[in-house]
Amino acid sequence: MRSFIRRFLQPMFCEHNWELLFNVYVEDDFGSTWSEKTYRCRKCGLQRKYKSC
Repeated sequence: MRSFIRRFLQPMFCEHNWELLFNVYVEDDFGSTWSEKTYRCRKCGLQRKYKSC
């Protein structure tokens, strides 16, 4: 339980230092394309995924 609380609270107080993990270009069946980038904080391990058109 203690580790769960720590993993939940730690990202709230971290000054994130982001690194790019993946930069993926996606195309669907209708021909539209977009980019999905996945970042991870080097300090706390939090991951974020962003979609750009």
